[in-house]
Amino acid sequence: RYNACSGSSRRPQHCAPRSLYFYNCAQVKPTWVRPEPASQPIDCGCSWSSLSGCRVSGEQLLAGLEALPGANPGCAGGGDAQHHEECALRQSMASTAGKYKHCFALDAPACAASPLCSWGEQSQGECGVNELHLLQTLAGPKLSKNPIIQAALQAVTCQKFNEQSCSLHHTCAWVTMEGASMCDVAPAIAVKTVIRYPQVVIDLPRATMDAVCRAQHEAKHGYQAECDSSACRMEGTFCTLDESKYESPPIHEAMETMCQQAQSLQRTCPSPCRMKDSVCSAPAFGVRTPTHSKERDLIVKVLSLAASASVLYEERCRAPERGSRMACQATAPVCDATAHDFAGGSSSAWARPRDVSPGPGFRGVLGRAAQAFAAGRADQFLTEYLENHPEDVGNLTMQAWDSLSSLFRRAETTTTPPPPAPAMVV
Repeated sequence: RYNACSGSSRRPQHCAPRSLYFYNCAQVKPTWVRPEPASQPIDCGCSWSSLSGCRVSGEQLLAGLEALPGANPGCAGGGDAQHHEECALRQSMASTAGKYKHCFALDAPACAASPLCSWGEQSQGECGVNELHLLQTLAGPKLSKNPIIQAALQAVTCQKFNEQSCSLHHTCAWVTMEGASMCDVAPAIAVKTVIRYPQVVIDLPRATMDAVCRAQHEAKHGYQAECDSSACRMEGTFCTLDESKYESPPIHEAMETMCQQAQSLQRTCPSPCRMKDSVCSAPAFGVRTPTHSKERDLIVKVLSLAASASVLYEERCRAPERGSRMACQATAPVCDATAHDFAGGSSSAWARPRDVSPGPGFRGVLGRAAQAFAAGRADQFLTEYLENHPEDVGNLTMQAWDSLSSLFRRAETTTTPPPPAPAMVV
């Protein structure tokens, strides 16, 4: 870089007008300029995928999982007796993540040949992590048949198809959500899944809320550690969801929607619905406290830890300012906990996001269903489907009752329900 040149500044006669003139070394005086320090990209942790737009990069996903053992001081030395199981799980998840790092260096044929890898899943035109395989490996063989894992299997299988091949699979459909089109699990399958396995829409919100508790307390990138007492509680050095303050998704509301849609679309009030003040309504049942089992609690913890490793980055990648491919790809693939200060030096706590992705393996219709139930919008989700598929109302209403009845208890003020109302004649 030079700031002083010898000789006249006028254009030499042998140069054409408006032409460039190159000086040789003998004609210039060198001046040393202090080099500017290399700077980190202003944002990080995102990549662009045609399947889901801007999202957490595969590199950041694995980096977050690998950081789990050291994210909480309670796991130093393997953790105490009370938390040894969780610390061992964190260490296992970190070790598992390391087995997928080779995917990023593979070309398309090698990527397709590896069950651990998937082409274009996180980043367009690049090999990345097979999130379903990762989720199944994190859960372990004992949980592979869990309805939540099976629901993810349906969704991720469909998301690998393009528009032409999507229609060849009856469980899949080409859908548009949030401005992006993709092959996803068919809405009919998604609705039947959440009705047949209500624990999917109960446990997924539990996992995502627990993930936010953990991520807020195990703060990084300039944020102050916090355990929000309105939803979380401290267990030693661990911040987890306070189950006593967790409100289960409005399952009864889902049943109420089924009954009312049956009346609106088919002019019937099928059993077990009951007519009340000329309105087809769900039976007067309250909702039981969700029953816990070791398997259900374990799958929630696996999903929670996996989501906690990337929930902060997921929220940033989904922000409107990264809604274009160019803006998303301008970010560094992995965040540096020291160089990237998200709090802007304010040391404030990270604000709890309104909507949280259920984590690796959950996008599209099933993720939207879980978010809808968790946010109290079960009626909107089901109404949208049933209005487009009125022929399913009767069967789904009975299926809903068969599966949801285990979650209901008879309301204390309820007497023996009356017989079902006959079909209404129009």
